[in-house]
Amino acid sequence: MTVSLLPQLAGGFLPPASPVRGLTDDERQLVTGLSTKLAFLTPWMLTSQSYYDGEQRLANLGVSIPPSLAGVRTVVDWPRICVDPLVQRAVIDGFRLPGQTETDSELWAYWQANNMDAEFPLCILDSLTLGRGYCIVGSPDTPGDAPIITVESPFNMALNWDPRTRKVTAAYQSFEVEGVFRAVLYLPNVTVFMSREQASQWAVDERDEHNLGEVPVVRFSNRQRTADREGRSEITPAVRNTTDSAIRTLLGMEIAREFYSVPHRYILGATESDFQAADGTPKTAIDMVMSKFLAFERNDRGDLPQVGQFQAFDPSVFTKIIDKHAMLMSSYTNFPPDYFGMHSQSNPASADAIRSAQDGLNRRGRQVQNQASDPAEQVMRLVWRFAHDGEPVPDALKQLETDWTSVATPTPAATADAIYKQVGMGAIPPTSDVTLAELGWSQVQRARLAQDRANDVSRQLVAEVASSLEAKQIRTDKSITDDLAAAAEPPKPEPTAPDRIVVAAHERKRPGKSPGN
Repeated sequence: MTVSLLPQLAGGFLPPASPVRGLTDDERQLVTGLSTKLAFLTPWMLTSQSYYDGEQRLANLGVSIPPSLAGVRTVVDWPRICVDPLVQRAVIDGFRLPGQTETDSELWAYWQANNMDAEFPLCILDSLTLGRGYCIVGSPDTPGDAPIITVESPFNMALNWDPRTRKVTAAYQSFEVEGVFRAVLYLPNVTVFMSREQASQWAVDERDEHNLGEVPVVRFSNRQRTADREGRSEITPAVRNTTDSAIRTLLGMEIAREFYSVPHRYILGATESDFQAADGTPKTAIDMVMSKFLAFERNDRGDLPQVGQFQAFDPSVFTKIIDKHAMLMSSYTNFPPDYFGMHSQSNPASADAIRSAQDGLNRRGRQVQNQASDPAEQVMRLVWRFAHDGEPVPDALKQLETDWTSVATPTPAATADAIYKQVGMGAIPPTSDVTLAELGWSQVQRARLAQDRANDVSRQLVAEVASSLEAKQIRTDKSITDDLAAAAEPPKPEPTAPDRIVVAAHERKRPGKSPGN
């Protein structure tokens, strides 16, 4: 049994799956064309991949580098820096149907079931590094489970794409597993699985008649052009050339350090005996160079040799060139200069200055989100169809929108102050999903906050009902107590007849104004 040493690159190096027993003429033609296309694209992708990994090798110009130091290798990691900050800003927070204020829970459950929080950045990384990334949607292995989403290597895939419908018309995948060459042809209504042993011929293993009417493969292209829908890498020729120049500069500094780290000295008027030890053996070069002082005897005329020293090695000659290359990289990418090692020696920049410096990076991050939104929505529409037995996509799902996390550097205090003022003036409701998203809460956190608010409302309602019942019980108890107290008091005696006569007489004798007054 043999195993491929480069499984991620297997598709581009495998022999094309042609001819294959069991294919129609049209299918055989597609396999031949797409496998040839994959082999053609592989060298270009390998170049970008080597720059991202810092493994590109520069040709020795043979001018300033001696053969003994030709194996010295330096690495400048700028191509990776051109890609990784954009990958970090391409984080999906959910999928929203039209007219809904919250993200769709069903689609998000399918997303989480496939661990796409960890898998999707791999697709974006391939797209930015190699110009394209691929996702494939398939049926679950067990009925009732979520449909399967897989992120596939661009080194293993090639496809035909219709620019009018902006959909894949046919796709081809080739790889090696445990010494067996395998290939898959994806068509709108059928998926054809093929394989070949080491010494045998290609043959069709299985046909999956899914009858979806579309190819379950989605391509994420970076920097598309009307004449190049395959996509282009963020590691442009300008980035490669500047990186190569910086690598040569670092290599020159390394070699100069080996030759000129210890200052070179010169001696005029010395004799051969001055370079010999006491026993007459010649002194070694390191003894002469590293000795703290040199002792010489006067010559026959009584003169001492003249000793001098050349100027020591100054690495700033090379570091200034590297700084210039870093400035070029910043201008190419519109990233802050400190991303490429350019740090100011003055006081730290303010928060507003940092946000202003990162404006170009954030704008490019939003552009990456926009170019990945439509493919991500196509993936989720395919997932929905696989989950619902291939039913046509409803109209609402055709207007699906992707929620992305903000690309800007979070400033909780400033954002909270701005949101507080907008809530105070009545522009936005305080507990709106949009408000919480602006404050930086993720989709999962917003859902938990909504549940907590519902629980708080329920607890408050229960407390109010309990308080009302308690107050009613107190009033009831007080009424009963008053009734019992009134029943326990002895009745007041009715006034007697003489008393009433006395009161009447008293009222007749009450003084008043006389008629004369």
